[in-house]
Amino acid sequence: MRRTSLVALLLSLAVFAGCGGSGSGSGSRSETTAAGWSRHHVDDGGFSLEFPTAWKTLDKLDPDALDGFFKENPQFAQYRSVLSSGLVKVVAFDPDVANGFATNANVIVHNLGAKMSLSDYADATAEQISHVTGAKPDMQFVELPAGRSVRFAYDNLNAQINGEKRRLATLQYAFVRGASEYVVTFTTLPALQARYRTTFERAARSLRFD
Repeated sequence: MRRTSLVALLLSLAVFAGCGGSGSGSGSRSETTAAGWSRHHVDDGGFSLEFPTAWKTLDKLDPDALDGFFKENPQFAQYRSVLSSGLVKVVAFDPDVANGFATNANVIVHNLGAKMSLSDYADATAEQISHVTGAKPDMQFVELPAGRSVRFAYDNLNAQINGEKRRLATLQYAFVRGASEYVVTFTTLPALQARYRTTFERAARSLRFD
């Protein structure tokens, strides 16, 4: 998949989760950790991470689970190709909808086709984010328990939700392992960034590779 297409898929996924529908589906395994948080083990992605227990999760994305989800949530039928791509491993969102938008997170795993340094990956991804969103991302390299990551923070200026153009704030942590990228994406409204800052950071720091 071309880099531009992948960035566009990630943004479509953020809009999908942000619509605020009822989540369904359960992952391969989940367990309660600290009070108010649950760890989700995504076996076919080879990783686990934590989300607030109150958040809705969709992390079983086989055809049967997706059929059930779209039957219960027909308003999301247009996003079937996004969720059935095989790249998306988990989607989670806060059911506390604010101003018509549900703050959300997702994780994708994508084969790059060849090994790439994190520095080269970061430069290429920043260029594609700018091309797709119209915004220049703030890019920083950070050390997390799961390893070295590149962090992107930017506003998506071109989001369309229910036919309305919205400005969304996006935070991403990307890891390169061998020839694969693992991207954890958080999306909220610009006015809510301070409210979710600690939640996003804790979720990102909770990522563990098997």
